Amino acid sequence: MEVKVEDRGKVDDGGLKVEDRGDLRSASSGQQGLEEPAHVQLKLKKLQLQDERLSVIDRDNRLLASKLSDIVCSKGLVEHQNHYHLRSLNVNKRREELLLVSRQNQAIYQRITSRQSEYRRQLWLDDWERAERRRDDISRYPRGLWGRETEVAQEGEVCGCEWQRALDELPTPTQTRRTGRAETPEAPTKI
Repeated sequence: MEVKVEDRGKVDDGGLKVEDRGDLRSASSGQQGLEEPAHVQLKLKKLQLQDERLSVIDRDNRLLASKLSDIVCSKGLVEHQNHYHLRSLNVNKRREELLLVSRQNQAIYQRITSRQSEYRRQLWLDDWERAERRRDDISRYPRGLWGRETEVAQEGEVCGCEWQRALDELPTPTQTRRTGRAETPEAPTKI
């Protein structure tokens, strides 16, 4: 903003303009007064400071007006979200512990996969057959007869005396101990 010399009228202590004062001098003394230099009439530094102050005020007014318009146009919500990531102070220590645990898990997994299985079906079957033989050896009536007895009784072919004769034909426990196993054919078993 430029200030022109003719736009500004200077006022002295008596309330008269500078131009008017010159006229008074000339009228009273009859002398022509000296013209004041332009740098005395216009204080450029003062004008510059005033312009800077006005520009600062204008800028502040524009900022406040934009903030007020934002407030008026908004829905009344307050933005309180902080967009920064939380960082732990012991992140490195936790990462090292995680790596240690993962290495230990890998070692355990390798040991488990390299080990041979101890659960072999054939060993279980052999053990079961041995247990059945022992049970048949120590029992008074071998297991195979129980299945036959129910089949024969269902067919109705055996009466009371024939049943007694079939039981008498069975080997006694002393006979089975000598031979190691009862000599009766095994019938299918019921489970």
